[in-house]
Amino acid sequence: MRVSAHCRILELWVLAISCSLHGAQLPLRRYTTADGLASNAVFSIASDSRGFLWFANAEGLSRFDGVGFANQTTSSGLPHRTVTQVLIGRHGNYWLATPAGLVRFRPDLPPSSAQRMLVLRPNGKPESARIAALLEDRAGTLWCGTEAGLYAIHDTASPAPQLAEVQIGLPGTAWGDSDISALAEDGEGALWIGATDGTLYRRLPDGRVERHLSHIPLPQGQVTHLLADRKGRIWVGRGSSLERSTTAPHPGANGFERLSGPTGGVPPSRVFDIFESREGDIWVAMYRFLVQFPADGSPLLVWAKDNGLPSRGVGSLAQDRDGNLWMGTGDLGAFKLAAGGIRTYSAEDGIGMDAVISVAETLRGELYIGGRREAEGFRIGVRSGEAFHTVAPRVPAKIHYFGWRPARVILQDHTGEWWLASSEGLCRYPRLESPSLLAQTTPKAVYTTRDGLPADVVVRLYEDRGGNIWVGTEATRFAYWSRSAQKFIEVPAGGVPSFASAFCQDGAGSVWIGDEWGQLWRVREGRAALIGGPASKGFIHDFLLDHAGRLWVATGNRGLLRFDQPAAAVPQFRQYGYADGLSSLNLYSLAEDRNGYLYIGTGGGVDRLDPDLAHIRHYTSADGIAPGQVIAAYRDRTGDLWFGTNHGFTRLVPQAGPASNPPPVWITGLSIAGRSAPVSEAGEASVHQVVVQPGQEHIQFDFVGLSYSPGNVLRYQYRLGDDPWSAPIASRSVHYGALPPGEYRFAVRAVNSDGEASAAPATVDFLVAPPLWRRAWFQGMLTALAIAVAVSLHRVRVARLLAIERVRTRIATDLHDDIGSSLSQIAILSEVAHQRTAGGIAAEPIERIGALSRELLDSIADIVWAIQPHKDHLSDLKQRMRRFAADVLSARNIEMHFAVTGSGRDFELNTELRRQVYLIFKESINNIARHSRATEARITLRVVDRQLALEVSDNGCGIDGRNSHDGNGLNSMKLRAARLGGSLEVRSDAGQGTTVLLRTTLPV
Repeated sequence: MRVSAHCRILELWVLAISCSLHGAQLPLRRYTTADGLASNAVFSIASDSRGFLWFANAEGLSRFDGVGFANQTTSSGLPHRTVTQVLIGRHGNYWLATPAGLVRFRPDLPPSSAQRMLVLRPNGKPESARIAALLEDRAGTLWCGTEAGLYAIHDTASPAPQLAEVQIGLPGTAWGDSDISALAEDGEGALWIGATDGTLYRRLPDGRVERHLSHIPLPQGQVTHLLADRKGRIWVGRGSSLERSTTAPHPGANGFERLSGPTGGVPPSRVFDIFESREGDIWVAMYRFLVQFPADGSPLLVWAKDNGLPSRGVGSLAQDRDGNLWMGTGDLGAFKLAAGGIRTYSAEDGIGMDAVISVAETLRGELYIGGRREAEGFRIGVRSGEAFHTVAPRVPAKIHYFGWRPARVILQDHTGEWWLASSEGLCRYPRLESPSLLAQTTPKAVYTTRDGLPADVVVRLYEDRGGNIWVGTEATRFAYWSRSAQKFIEVPAGGVPSFASAFCQDGAGSVWIGDEWGQLWRVREGRAALIGGPASKGFIHDFLLDHAGRLWVATGNRGLLRFDQPAAAVPQFRQYGYADGLSSLNLYSLAEDRNGYLYIGTGGGVDRLDPDLAHIRHYTSADGIAPGQVIAAYRDRTGDLWFGTNHGFTRLVPQAGPASNPPPVWITGLSIAGRSAPVSEAGEASVHQVVVQPGQEHIQFDFVGLSYSPGNVLRYQYRLGDDPWSAPIASRSVHYGALPPGEYRFAVRAVNSDGEASAAPATVDFLVAPPLWRRAWFQGMLTALAIAVAVSLHRVRVARLLAIERVRTRIATDLHDDIGSSLSQIAILSEVAHQRTAGGIAAEPIERIGALSRELLDSIADIVWAIQPHKDHLSDLKQRMRRFAADVLSARNIEMHFAVTGSGRDFELNTELRRQVYLIFKESINNIARHSRATEARITLRVVDRQLALEVSDNGCGIDGRNSHDGNGLNSMKLRAARLGGSLEVRSDAGQGTTVLLRTTLPV
């Protein structure tokens, strides 16, 4: 019965409070399993020191980085699939409450580590494993509220922490009197403990315990949440009410006031969470409601379903690094309530129109809007405080339609008169203080084509500084209502215009006109001239003259145009498009805030442009902008910006300067050859000692910058070593392939929409190991081996050379000493025999024997010379050639000229080369001595660049004049030259002498 009665009371409260609820639509963005969240049942949210958000939910723990989710489940080591609370503790610990025990999660450890997911359960009662509340106090003690009492861990950094039971005097005799459901620590270091039976306990630092009983019956009286705020107040959430301490807590004085009910203004509903923001606001998540207690003490705000909240409210609260409020729900996922001064108004705020197409202020500063309401025609909304009231202007009965274009169709001129565009002419009203009076005031005139209006259908109005009213109609002619002439004046155009769709007056007084075809016209001296070329299709939707005198143009298909000198004879413009960061080329409206930022209405939100730095932010419906095309944009005299769309109306309070802090950036993943390397789940600022083995040179870096600021879009720059930063990219991963061996440092930084980069880049130091054959120790070993082999080969070669030299020496010695001496003996004996048999019959054979023995002796001498090791140089060859020529030619009375030219270097010659060259030379000298009948012989030996040339010539009779012979000498000479790889040339004419030329190459 009590529960039913409570539900009826709550329903009455919903009806009663609905009239006082703020009707503005909250700027909410929803995240669900479709976005990667492990479960739509979110029980707790926490923000860590790095900026990541952690969601405890029915399927585990989810980490959010601003873009996507990474999940920890039972497969990751959780003892139960449900995590009811996440607490970010000290020493890198993340404490998780589950129905199956307490978990100390260390995201910085690899999955293989037993310390990564350490499950802790108290000894004794099974229900003590069901953890309901967690708190880490200022001393570092972790307190755990369980279904079986209070437990504590004093050494949270220990590898094996212990849960110790703490006695606070729990009765343990009835349901819920030992069930700890909430914990908080006050400014004096005392621990507040809430029990399911409604009792409050305060454990003082000295261990004494105070007990505060509740007189509210269960289940309405059970304690659901506790908060100690920065002002020292204790907030108590119960099953059907909210309480707050009236004095700072101290022993013996803990009075509480009840905030739920008519006096406090808080709905009598179940409290799920109480949260204090960084700004000092107190937020209370309740069944069906979200309550805000502003830090400045202004009246509390109550938000409900009409503001966009889930019908059953929200259950958990947290704040991200950029000030956005996050809310968990029981079955709809998580919601982000965007910060940043964006508020959208709806029908509950009195916006009685479907599309807001015009925004302006009256002469006295009253904001009014114009728009259409389906089946009801044109409406005017007038702001009164934070609400609007809507009126329908009084028009002649024949007027049922107010133009088809979303443009400014109502204005108050500088005299206070009102002008309203319609499909049946231009309505002019007398001076009125408020647009609300248009509902009861008849137009004093309705101008049509009979009065000089180019067409009856009017779609745009504009007043210039001279008070003239420029009128855009469906006629392809330009016209304005002249203040001085009190009539319409057409403006001739130097071209073919379409109907006017936008107007603006520049600093020089010229009026600019944009038409339906996308053409720009400038009116000077009563005539419109085409500016910027022919038609480009697409409307010119809006103009803006900024504080610097620049003219901005919002086009239908060319993006944004900027004229820095609109008064120039031939104005030049700069065009902004996708490459500059615009979200669309179809732009509808323009406004400038007091900081000089330009706000551009698009089909999907608002782009904010910094004209000096060309940085662009994007605000969308996820940030609180009303959905649809942003048709109208206006800055009021307080500096607030207003945007009308075809589905709502939004106010944006601009922020001075950059709207966000420089985004931090973290390394979140590292993959080498397709295999993941250990990186903390919480991200790492720097990763060290990464080794990439040979054949695994493909490496991928994953990273993330954290920003939750409305309109902020992060991009990333990266580099290796001291290379320049890359161009900004949207991707959150970079891949390198086939990196050469060496040490590297990968660095990445995030850049936000304001151009601010991370204060410090995230880095990865890694080594690409060289292959085995390129490593220093291996190359050193190879070098040593090569040296050893070379030394061995050298030794073998030297040994062989020495052996050959010994053989050559032995042969030469044997030839000289044995055969040479024997031949000499034969020659001597033959000479003696010849003398004894002089004139006898045996004299000639004996003489022949002596001659042959002497020739053999000469041949033996040549052979001995050729094979002697110490005769292996060019100088030895020259010396022997000179001596032989001198001996032979002088015996024939032939004058000899021996010349050596070319390199002075003494080359080493092998045996074969010395022998063949010498024999060719010897044969040439013998031919001169025997056959030439010459008186003079010239011998020239040239050595240039290892090219040897031997020239032997005489002044004899030539070959034809010689005594006949068989010619074997010349043939043998040519064969010897061929064996050397050279050539032999013989030139001879009768009576002109003979020249023998040998050319060959000396070996290296």
